[in-house]
Amino acid sequence: MKPFLILLFTFISQLAYANDVGYEVELIIFEDKTGIYNNSENWPTDEKNTELENIVNTKIDTVKEEDTKEQSVKLTTDGPIEVTDSALFRLTPHVDKLKNHPDYNLLVHKAWKQKGLDRENAIAFEIDSRNTSSETENTSFVDGTVTLIMSRYLHFNTDLTYHKPVNPMTEIMNESDEVKTENTFPVQSERRMRSKELHYIDHPLVGVIVLATPYKIESEEETVKEYKTL
Repeated sequence: MKPFLILLFTFISQLAYANDVGYEVELIIFEDKTGIYNNSENWPTDEKNTELENIVNTKIDTVKEEDTKEQSVKLTTDGPIEVTDSALFRLTPHVDKLKNHPDYNLLVHKAWKQKGLDRENAIAFEIDSRNTSSETENTSFVDGTVTLIMSRYLHFNTDLTYHKPVNPMTEIMNESDEVKTENTFPVQSERRMRSKELHYIDHPLVGVIVLATPYKIESEEETVKEYKTL
């Protein structure tokens, strides 16, 4: 009986810990405007790839030490996710580099706070970078979901689709004689990650940069009962 009680206590403690820990997730998604990798499966090991690594700067932790310390924060919304104000973004320097580079185009820069939840309870964050302006109808965009999963390790799942307009000079009629207006490419992966570290998810056509910074949630309404048990 004693080993069972120890196991039960450990399980409850883990649930309580997961419930008290939240993560501020910041996400950048950008596309390669050159189009030279449309038929490639991997980034080539050439000078351009090195240049991209310098922009992304994945090997150097650029987040200030005082910003990565766990904070005590109370979610101010009724839902499990709170969108972060752009003034508080940490990765703006990376975004500025991408915006100033002729070969890359920023698609998404978002940040949000959420509870640390296991795979069964993890919440998918919806992404849709489409601009509703009629002036930008024929531009690339990405949509789908990304999910932060808290288990023994953190995992970041991307279930996205990259939409790229077809060049009018290369339009191909399909069997239904309908004009093909765009090509779509899946951006699907799951990456194990560490909190407080910048992670880069590689793809031939788009790049994904993600940072997860932990903080302690203060909320009287959050209880262990929200988790499903066997």
